[in-house]
Amino acid sequence: MSKSYLKKAWMAMLGRCARDGKLKSYVCDEWLSFDCFYEWAATRYFEGAHLDKDILGDESRLYSPATCAFVTSDLNM
Repeated sequence: MSKSYLKKAWMAMLGRCARDGKLKSYVCDEWLSFDCFYEWAATRYFEGAHLDKDILGDESRLYSPATCAFVTSDLNM
């Protein structure tokens, strides 16, 4: 598992939340810290995984430990 890959995933998540100055999604306060995100992600990430906030079924706009999972690219639509 690459810490640099997870850093890129974290930065991409933050970028999706403030695209063009409009909030499309939100990040929980805990995950505003890369170290907190990394602590959660390091035990769940697998090679080729994508971070998904919708797969757990509640159509959440929130990125958080309770609403996110790593999934294959096929599942991440």
